[in-house]
Amino acid sequence: KEEAKFFTDELWQALRQKFNIPSDFLHKFSFKSFSDGGGKGGSLMARTTDGKFIVKEMSDGDHASLLKLSKPLIEKMMTASTLIVRFFAHFEIHGKKYVAM
Repeated sequence: KEEAKFFTDELWQALRQKFNIPSDFLHKFSFKSFSDGGGKGGSLMARTTDGKFIVKEMSDGDHASLLKLSKPLIEKMMTASTLIVRFFAHFEIHGKKYVAM
């Protein structure tokens, strides 16, 4: 079983704590449940087994942008009301990058 590599997880962990989301919220996620989700560019999407979160595959460009913008984005999500969809994890597994929201 391949372990996920989490990006800037110390920042995402603070956001998860603020919204009372356990750090293992993706523990039972199955990558076999992916389907074309109508995401940007036909990205694959799937719900967690409890249906509370969505995991979406990211393009290399979106991944690079999120790496650059994680800190200000998370600060905005933590301190202000926003209509931005909250991401709770940014990670790589099986050579592909994902975001959990």
